[in-house]
Amino acid sequence: MQANDCHERTGRPRSIKIGLLVNPIAGLGGTVGLKGTDGKGIYHRAVELGAKPRAGERAMRALQTLSPNAGKFELLTVGGPMGGDVAETVGIAHETVSLDIGRRTSASDTRDAAMTFQNSSVSLILFAG
Repeated sequence: MQANDCHERTGRPRSIKIGLLVNPIAGLGGTVGLKGTDGKGIYHRAVELGAKPRAGERAMRALQTLSPNAGKFELLTVGGPMGGDVAETVGIAHETVSLDIGRRTSASDTRDAAMTFQNSSVSLILFAG
């Protein structure tokens, strides 16, 4: 991004849009010796073996770091465990994009969220998985 890309023709700074995208089950399988979390039954097996979700914690640390600058950007999130819950917990104002996601997220939910952010002209997707 070049310096003048952040300004409209008026010379005022343009608000930067950040899309927060959390894959709440990412990495669960790997932490207990399975090959990822994709695939039928692997999520449940990983939990049985003691896997704990970490993506939300990672996203929370990132948002806490950004929070002193919260007025300098717009935050878009997907509802619930894909970002909205974390933004609520940290207390950062955000807009929730409308997506129909299930109780447990899937790879297609992540792709749909990324496309929605792209269509919303976000400058950066902050992904935690």
